[in-house]
Amino acid sequence: MEVMKTTVWIGMFCLILASGCGGSQGGPETEWVQGRVNLNGQPVKDGEIIFEPVDFSASSAGKIEGGQFSFKSRLGMMLVRISSMEEIESDPKEASVDLGNVDTPQRNYRSLIPKQYNSETTLKIEVTRDGKNNFAFDLTTDNSRTSGAKGTRP
Repeated sequence: MEVMKTTVWIGMFCLILASGCGGSQGGPETEWVQGRVNLNGQPVKDGEIIFEPVDFSASSAGKIEGGQFSFKSRLGMMLVRISSMEEIESDPKEASVDLGNVDTPQRNYRSLIPKQYNSETTLKIEVTRDGKNNFAFDLTTDNSRTSGAKGTRP
């Protein structure tokens, strides 16, 4: 009899663990975001875009391909960080890594996106529950016009 009571209690405990507590849906609320990223009037060929909540909770990120992006993001106010890199030519004699008997060319890259749009971002947007999360980022390398780059809803 005691064994049966123990088995029932263990079974109920397992059911509670499997069902979760408090009706949680498994994480923070998210919505699809999409949009475009241009640099000096041209679509950013490829890169990454990060939506970083201003409350420092977990970020969301997506790929930029052909100037377009689409991914799921948390809701709320976000700092936006955009990056895109290009490989640059280097002197083959100076840019190699010695891996024993093999000289492997070292690849060098430079950022195409100015720091005011990534490491020192000035871009902010709000991801909302209403589903109208379509953003346009028109970036420029002209420092005199950086204040005009905003996440806007077309």
